[in-house]
Amino acid sequence: MNCEEGSLSGHGICPIVMCSSESSEEIAQDFTMENSVTNCADWGRVVFSDESRFLLCPYDYIKRVWRCPGQRVDPGLTVEHHTGPQLGVMVWGAISFDSRTPLVVIPDTLTAQRYVDDILRPVLLPFLSHHPGLTFQ
Repeated sequence: MNCEEGSLSGHGICPIVMCSSESSEEIAQDFTMENSVTNCADWGRVVFSDESRFLLCPYDYIKRVWRCPGQRVDPGLTVEHHTGPQLGVMVWGAISFDSRTPLVVIPDTLTAQRYVDDILRPVLLPFLSHHPGLTFQ
Protein backbone atom coordinates (compact mmCIF):
# COMPACT_ATOMS: atom_id res chain seq x y z
CA MET A 1 0.00 0.00 0.00
CA ASN A 2 1.40 3.41 -0.87
CA CYS A 3 0.36 6.67 0.70
CA GLU A 4 -2.06 7.51 -2.07
CA GLU A 5 -3.91 4.18 -1.84
CA GLY A 6 -4.43 4.07 1.92
CA SER A 7 -6.97 5.83 4.03
CA LEU A 8 -4.14 7.71 5.76
CA SER A 9 -3.04 9.53 2.61
CA GLY A 10 -5.15 12.59 3.35
CA HIS A 11 -3.27 13.04 6.62
CA GLY A 12 0.23 12.80 5.12
CA ILE A 13 0.91 9.56 7.00
CA CYS A 14 2.43 6.55 5.32
CA PRO A 15 2.79 3.32 7.33
CA ILE A 16 6.30 1.93 7.77
CA VAL A 17 6.72 -1.81 7.30
CA MET A 18 9.77 -3.58 8.72
CA CYS A 19 10.88 -6.46 6.51
CA SER A 20 13.17 -8.59 8.61
CA SER A 21 13.47 -12.18 9.70
CA GLU A 22 14.02 -10.93 13.27
CA SER A 23 11.20 -9.57 15.37
CA SER A 24 11.38 -5.96 16.50
CA GLU A 25 12.01 -7.20 20.05
CA GLU A 26 15.07 -9.16 18.91
CA ILE A 27 16.37 -6.15 16.99
CA ALA A 28 15.89 -3.89 20.02
CA GLN A 29 17.61 -6.41 22.30
CA ASP A 30 20.56 -6.74 19.91
CA PHE A 31 20.88 -2.95 19.70
CA THR A 32 20.75 -2.63 23.48
CA MET A 33 23.41 -5.28 24.01
CA GLU A 34 25.70 -3.68 21.42
CA ASN A 35 25.25 -0.10 22.67
CA SER A 36 24.87 -0.30 26.42
CA VAL A 37 26.94 -0.59 29.54
CA THR A 38 26.52 -4.26 30.30
CA ASN A 39 28.27 -5.18 33.51
CA CYS A 40 28.54 -4.04 37.13
CA ALA A 41 32.12 -2.85 36.73
CA ASP A 42 31.03 -0.47 33.97
CA TRP A 43 28.09 0.85 36.01
CA GLY A 44 30.47 1.47 38.89
CA ARG A 45 32.28 4.06 36.76
CA VAL A 46 29.18 6.11 35.90
CA VAL A 47 28.27 9.35 37.73
CA PHE A 48 24.60 10.26 37.85
CA SER A 49 23.34 13.71 38.83
CA ASP A 50 19.96 15.16 39.64
CA GLU A 51 18.41 18.32 40.97
CA SER A 52 15.22 18.80 42.96
CA ARG A 53 13.29 21.90 43.91
CA PHE A 54 11.99 22.21 47.45
CA LEU A 55 9.24 24.71 48.23
CA LEU A 56 9.67 26.74 51.39
CA CYS A 57 6.15 28.16 51.55
CA PRO A 58 3.78 25.90 49.62
CA TYR A 59 0.50 27.34 50.93
CA ASP A 60 -0.71 30.95 50.87
CA TYR A 61 -4.06 30.35 52.68
CA ILE A 62 -6.12 31.53 49.71
CA LYS A 63 -8.69 29.10 48.31
CA ARG A 64 -9.07 29.09 44.55
CA VAL A 65 -12.01 27.03 43.38
CA TRP A 66 -12.95 25.68 39.95
CA ARG A 67 -16.34 24.03 39.73
CA CYS A 68 -18.57 22.88 36.94
CA PRO A 69 -22.12 24.24 36.69
CA GLY A 70 -24.34 22.63 39.32
CA GLN A 71 -21.45 21.91 41.71
CA ARG A 72 -21.32 25.37 43.27
CA VAL A 73 -22.34 24.36 46.78
CA ASP A 74 -20.55 20.99 47.04
CA PRO A 75 -17.54 21.49 49.40
CA GLY A 76 -16.29 18.00 48.55
CA LEU A 77 -15.36 19.28 45.10
CA THR A 78 -13.22 22.19 46.32
CA VAL A 79 -9.61 21.94 45.20
CA GLU A 80 -7.06 24.26 46.76
CA HIS A 81 -4.19 25.20 44.50
CA HIS A 82 -1.42 27.76 44.86
CA THR A 83 -1.03 29.82 41.68
CA GLY A 84 1.52 32.49 42.56
CA PRO A 85 5.27 32.42 42.77
CA GLN A 86 6.59 30.24 45.56
CA LEU A 87 9.75 30.58 47.59
CA GLY A 88 12.02 27.60 47.29
CA VAL A 89 15.50 26.29 46.75
CA MET A 90 16.96 23.86 44.28
CA VAL A 91 19.45 21.22 45.43
CA TRP A 92 21.89 19.46 43.07
CA GLY A 93 24.01 16.40 43.73
CA ALA A 94 25.79 13.57 41.95
CA ILE A 95 26.56 9.98 42.92
CA SER A 96 28.58 7.06 41.62
CA PHE A 97 28.92 3.52 42.91
CA ASP A 98 31.17 4.39 45.85
CA SER A 99 31.33 8.19 46.01
CA ARG A 100 29.21 11.33 45.93
CA THR A 101 29.56 15.06 45.50
CA PRO A 102 28.57 17.54 48.17
CA LEU A 103 25.05 18.87 47.75
CA VAL A 104 24.83 22.27 46.09
CA VAL A 105 22.01 24.60 47.16
CA ILE A 106 20.86 26.93 44.40
CA PRO A 107 18.63 29.64 45.88
CA ASP A 108 17.41 31.17 42.61
CA THR A 109 16.63 29.97 39.11
CA LEU A 110 19.16 27.56 37.65
CA THR A 111 20.33 28.97 34.34
CA ALA A 112 22.90 27.44 32.01
CA GLN A 113 25.51 29.96 33.16
CA ARG A 114 24.80 29.27 36.84
CA TYR A 115 25.04 25.53 36.13
CA VAL A 116 28.54 26.04 34.73
CA ASP A 117 29.65 28.59 37.38
CA ASP A 118 28.05 27.06 40.49
CA ILE A 119 28.07 23.32 39.75
CA LEU A 120 30.29 22.14 36.90
CA ARG A 121 33.45 24.16 37.57
CA PRO A 122 33.60 24.24 41.39
CA VAL A 123 32.00 20.85 42.21
CA LEU A 124 31.81 18.35 39.36
CA LEU A 125 35.16 18.90 37.65
CA PRO A 126 37.17 18.59 40.89
CA PHE A 127 35.11 15.51 41.79
CA LEU A 128 35.90 13.88 38.45
CA SER A 129 39.61 14.79 38.73
CA HIS A 130 39.77 13.09 42.17
CA HIS A 131 38.04 9.98 40.78
CA PRO A 132 39.75 9.14 37.46
CA GLY A 133 37.91 6.81 35.13
CA LEU A 134 34.40 8.02 35.99
CA THR A 135 31.97 8.95 33.23
CA PHE A 136 29.47 11.76 33.88
CA GLN A 137 26.01 11.00 32.47
